[in-house]
Amino acid sequence: MLLDNLSTDRLEFRRLSLADKTALMEFYGDSEVTKYYMFEHDPETNCTKGIEKQLWRYKTYNVGMAGLIAKANNKLIGMCGLLHQNINDQLYLEVGYGLMKQYWGNGYAIEAAKYCRDYAFKNKMADVLISIIHPDNISSQKVASKNGMTINEKLEYKGHLIYQLSKEVWGNL
Repeated sequence: MLLDNLSTDRLEFRRLSLADKTALMEFYGDSEVTKYYMFEHDPETNCTKGIEKQLWRYKTYNVGMAGLIAKANNKLIGMCGLLHQNINDQLYLEVGYGLMKQYWGNGYAIEAAKYCRDYAFKNKMADVLISIIHPDNISSQKVASKNGMTINEKLEYKGHLIYQLSKEVWGNL
């Protein structure tokens, strides 16, 4: 996987595995953390299916959500990565992110999202990046804005907003 074994000042990226299920239940089991996600099942099923989906993404696209490990305590604190999304029959590369609640407000999400953004553009993976965000998820919208993204007024995905950033605009940030 492309983002495996990479790091920022405070975070390490690594591929997820089914062995992460216990740690990720803190994420999937918190209704405040997951209230804007498009889940259909109980938290344990969502957790298992979420990890399996990332394993499929790694195999199919060589990208997906990576586990975020805080260097300060060596704990899995959430996920961030690059995801292929089909919107209106067009494939987009999304910067996705989500943290366990106890790590909110520390700048981890924006640190990880910027790293993914820069990685994708530097490695010529896309000319445009997106983030799909629920209209009520103000915190994630703030991360997208700090990541240089703006709302694309012409696109939406299952009632969610599409934030986007072109490589050209990124080059002028």
